[in-house]
Amino acid sequence: MAKKNFTLLTVAQAEKLKDESRLFCLNRAEGNLNFNVTDSAGERKVITMPMTFCPIDLSNFAERPMILRNSDFRRLVAKQAIMLIDNDEGEDFITNDPRGKSETAKIYEVLVSGEDPELGYNDGHIDAADLAAKMGLEYSNPFISNIVLRSGSDEDGADLISEVEGKSHLLKLEDFEYIANHSKNSDLKSWAADQVEELRLEEETKPSTPAPAGKVAKTVSV
Repeated sequence: MAKKNFTLLTVAQAEKLKDESRLFCLNRAEGNLNFNVTDSAGERKVITMPMTFCPIDLSNFAERPMILRNSDFRRLVAKQAIMLIDNDEGEDFITNDPRGKSETAKIYEVLVSGEDPELGYNDGHIDAADLAAKMGLEYSNPFISNIVLRSGSDEDGADLISEVEGKSHLLKLEDFEYIANHSKNSDLKSWAADQVEELRLEEETKPSTPAPAGKVAKTVSV
């Protein structure tokens, strides 16, 4: 099947589309992306962009203007981890392209229902061994693997956070990223995403040799 080319937009261009309610984006990171957004009612939400070739309309998870103004979102766009695309092209791909229709169905089944039979989730009950194998949870840090598996149970999020905080001085950025990407507990997921952003900011403020400036591609293919 032929590749699909998407026209890229900048945040400034997207903001000029005053009557637009959609916000189609691509995840171009090497894994899931999580960032926090506070909506107009003051409610804090964690938006998860799974690692996929398919465009995702982020306006389904938070208000479009709040996402566009969000500093975490803007930083991810600046790093080209997230790419904004033409909304009509994104809509057409997930509506009419067989690849887009199939992938979108899988994405929203997991993100909206919170269940994924292929990953061992079923009405909140988890077969830990089966889930660990299917999700690749043979993580290098068994403590983190255990926390992530327990996050899908009825265990209180505050207790899980407290447990992780007690070992935070021994953990790396990758450990918090793993929790943010895989946790099924919203409180733990949000907290871990905050830790990731703080650690990334610390890394970004360290002195470094600037890389040569390059041109941003006008289109991207899937």
